[in-house]
Amino acid sequence: QSCMTVVLLVVTLKIKRKRSQALYLYDFCWIATWMKDALALLMLLTHARLLGPGRVHSYVLALANSAWLFRGLFALAVGPLGWSVVTVGNALMFHSLEMHAALLIHLSPPMTAWALRWHSAAHTATFPGLFLGLPQSEAEAASVTLREFYAPAVIMYMCWWAVYTPWLLLYGRHQSISLSGHDTVYSNTMVSNPAIAKALCGYDDSKPTAVRPAFVYMLIHMMASLFVLLPPSYLMWRSFVAHTAFGVALLIAAAWNGASRYEYMLVKKNVKVLKAVVERYEEAAAAEGGGVEALSPPAARPRAVHAKRG
Repeated sequence: QSCMTVVLLVVTLKIKRKRSQALYLYDFCWIATWMKDALALLMLLTHARLLGPGRVHSYVLALANSAWLFRGLFALAVGPLGWSVVTVGNALMFHSLEMHAALLIHLSPPMTAWALRWHSAAHTATFPGLFLGLPQSEAEAASVTLREFYAPAVIMYMCWWAVYTPWLLLYGRHQSISLSGHDTVYSNTMVSNPAIAKALCGYDDSKPTAVRPAFVYMLIHMMASLFVLLPPSYLMWRSFVAHTAFGVALLIAAAWNGASRYEYMLVKKNVKVLKAVVERYEEAAAAEGGGVEALSPPAARPRAVHAKRG
């Protein structure tokens, strides 16, 4: 899975560069995915004995067997990352590598967390010397206090926030398609949702580089991630049923979003275009003063019947 994710991310990077969206990859979801997959690949190299003994090997083993790190990754996976499938509206669309990658960075973490949390014995048996930080029993998982569970995730998130926020305030807020030709998640969010952006962040289209809206945006991002999306993760840490139901719900949401987009692309969009053509045709006919028949080709018009004069 990690190898597939890396391939998709590389392809996505090329696509986003063409669309001037490369700065999107600095967002939390992308950074978290890069770090997760980098660790997974290093663990795979260690297991295959392609990473010889040394300082890097020791670091990989320490990270791979860290209960603190696993709890943090678990909480973020079923918290902000997993819920983003719903909040962002990720769609399962097989024809689009870009949309597939966007879905994968949000959907794969809670699925990976499910496999590691509820099948820990199978992982430690398959990969000797790795995954020793996984809870080996429900009693061990239940012994984790709320502070021990949430603290790693909060620290990991704040490490990103403490770096990304100064970057956004000093550099990122000046980046947009209209200003520099390079888009950011912040700029796209403000432009795509002007009413909400103005109400919550005080964003003004006439002052797109203002500092205050950017800082308020980051505060809202932090509050939503840590105090709204993160808390339910403890329930999924303790309950197999809740975690499984959450994963199934995310799959259904992604499939529904994908089906809705396909319906729009294949049906509603065409109907909308045809209606617009008909409306323009009728308006042109009305302007001619002869109704729709006035614009019909001569062969299609009804022939007038002239009575013969006697």
